[in-house]
Parts: sequence; structure tokens; C-alpha cells
Amino acid sequence: MLCSDTHARPRREDERHAFRQIIDKAVALKVPVVAAGDLIDKQSNRAETITFLYRQLDRLGEAGLWFYYTQGQHDFDNPPWLSAHPYAFHMHKKGVTLGDFVLYGLDWQPYGKLQEELAEIPPDANMLVCHQVWADWMGDRAAPQGSFAQIPGHIKCVLTGDLHNWKLEERKNADGKKMLVVSCGATTQQKIDEPDRHYYALLCPDGRVEQRKLNSRLFIDCSLINTENDIDLFMAELEPTLATAAQKANAMELPVEMTKPYMRVSYSSKMPDVVRRVEKAVADRAILNFKQLLPPEKLDAYKKAKKAEKGEAVTPLSVLSQEVDKEEKPAVYELVERMLGATDKELEFARWRSEFLSEGPTPV
Repeated sequence: MLCSDTHARPRREDERHAFRQIIDKAVALKVPVVAAGDLIDKQSNRAETITFLYRQLDRLGEAGLWFYYTQGQHDFDNPPWLSAHPYAFHMHKKGVTLGDFVLYGLDWQPYGKLQEELAEIPPDANMLVCHQVWADWMGDRAAPQGSFAQIPGHIKCVLTGDLHNWKLEERKNADGKKMLVVSCGATTQQKIDEPDRHYYALLCPDGRVEQRKLNSRLFIDCSLINTENDIDLFMAELEPTLATAAQKANAMELPVEMTKPYMRVSYSSKMPDVVRRVEKAVADRAILNFKQLLPPEKLDAYKKAKKAEKGEAVTPLSVLSQEVDKEEKPAVYELVERMLGATDKELEFARWRSEFLSEGPTPV
């Protein structure tokens, strides 16, 4: 069984429900679990989160099954959080043989170090388990650490974490040979704009990868509220929409804590009273997220930035100057620029904070 990005955290039933499902299926099918990083949401954790994970791994151990894992940038620690469990095997720079597959694991690596570690993968390994930002998939949205073409030619399959979407593609390795690359995606919605369908995968003896669905909290993406007629329609459809969501949640036997759906409401800046009216109508029956669309003048600024980049993708960094005046607020500009360009934002903010305190406050 393959998975990644479970992001276990305190008092969050969503992640726990997904992890329990994975262990349930593994025990039922009598297969080990291979997990590609970010299994825990933070590097610093309370006992509650770790205890939950260990109790689930106990269930694997009772069935004589192993949990093979690598670390991502979210849960990276030395020693790893799961290292004390007798049925959890940390794969970093180690090989594991499962049938005809020789798996080799790598914890998250920064640019430069990743290339060194890829070159050191033993020639008998034919599957890589890792957790990276790959230029092939996320180069236009984040700072990648490497590309698939840098993976050695003897690797035939890659399980990678970090991308919170399901993807299964054939790509070419360093020798130009085809290899299968799979991202199972996050097991729950970590952000409101992420997919609301979540999966694990089964690696079959013949090399096929089968997608299997997890039951997750429901997500309702409402139509754009641009006029009074739109909000009237929203109000008219609200009760049947919530009733249908409740029926689906019951059919999936979701825990009580997960029966409230996520609801995203997008509205025009011309409709400033939408938030109050929707919150009053929905009350506590859904977890609301509001998205106000940009006013025309900001949209024009974004379009100009895109045109200046000759058709390249618009990113937060590319339009930073439209939002923050570098001359007027240099300290704010520097901090935002650093955070947007950082792979590990918590680590980068800690560095900035240390510098800030050592140098003394600068007006922001």
C-alpha cells in the first residue's frame, strides 16, 4: 500500500480518520504500508498525535505487517518521530525488498544535496520513495529541488510526497528510460483550494499502481455570488444542499466530528454584505471559507504583470511589487519575498525572527 502527506495533528479527526482507513485496508489485504513523508504536520508535537500514530501502527504489527516511511520537510526530525515503534522502518538511504521491487528511500533533501543523494542510489534499487518538490510538476508554483530527469536510469518507479494531488504518469529518468511516477496526494484537504477527493494506492506484483479512494469530509463549492439574484438563489438552495451533504456523510459513515462539510463561498467585491448574510444563514452547519474576488484595478495590475513576464505563469512573487512598495516598506517587502521563496516557511521565518531580534527592531 502506498500513501503520503497524512499530516497528523492534534484534535483533527479528518487526518486521523484517513489514517485509520489506510491501516484498516492494509490489515484487511495483509499488505505492508509504504509512506512518502509529511506523515505528521509539525516537527514539534504533543504526545496526543504521536500516541495516536503508534496505536495505529500497533494494529499493523499485530497483523505482522511493516510500516516503511521517509520524512518530509514538515515532520523531519532526528531521530524520526516513528523510530521507536518496532514495526516502523525509516527508509532513508536504506533498501527494502518487497517481491520484485527493491525500494530505496530518501528523506526530503534541499537542492544540491538531493542531486548528490540521487547519484548514490544503489544500482540494484528499482523504486524510489521520496518527498520532494519536482520541477516537472510544481516548478511554476514553488521552488523545486530537482527534476525527474535527474533520477538514475535503473529506477523504474517513484513514489513521491509533497504534491497534494493524485498523479500517475510515465516520465523519463536520467537514461531516457520510462519510469512510473506516482503521487497519492494528501489524505485530507490541507487548504480550501486543494482537491476534495483523496486516495491511497496499491502497488501490484506486475508493477501496476491501482488508485483507491478514501472517505473524506464533504466539500461544497458554491457558485459565484455577483448580484442580489445570486445570493437569493444561494439562500433558496442552501437547505437542500446541506441536507444532501448530511445524507452523503451518513452513507460514508463519517465520524460525527466530520459531518459538517467545508463550504467555499466566492463573491464579488461589489457585494460587501455577503459574509454576514451567509454566516447567519449557515450558522454552525458548515465550515465556511470566503473568497472575495479581486476588484478590477487589481485584476488589471495582475494582467500587466503577466504580460510583462511574456506569458509566464503569474506567481505571488511576480506580483509582490504590485502589493508592497519596496521603497516605502523595504522591511515588509524583504520578509514577504523571503517567505514566498522559501521551501520550508517555518524554518525561514525562524531564521528571520532570529535576525530581527539580534539586530534590533526595524520599523515595519
